[in-house]
Amino acid sequence: MNLGVAYEKQGELDAAIKEYKLGAKKLPLGFLYLGNAHFQKQEYDKAEEYYNKAIKGEPGMPMPITTLPGSTIQKRRIWIRPKPWP
Repeated sequence: MNLGVAYEKQGELDAAIKEYKLGAKKLPLGFLYLGNAHFQKQEYDKAEEYYNKAIKGEPGMPMPITTLPGSTIQKRRIWIRPKPWP
């Protein structure tokens, strides 16, 4: 997962996601990193999916529990936009 972190720091989110998927096969923490990478890409549904997987894989891990609401709020901001005033 260290390689994924290096990619993420360079802004190469797709490469980071690929590495995080490999890491998530061994460590639930990989799902948290996947959620964060998708959140940065504004792919909030995917971020939420991976945060939930992180919570299921490691129920005591506080980070996905605290990050998940932010993902849901961002998703709603995108989908619930007021119509332009006439």
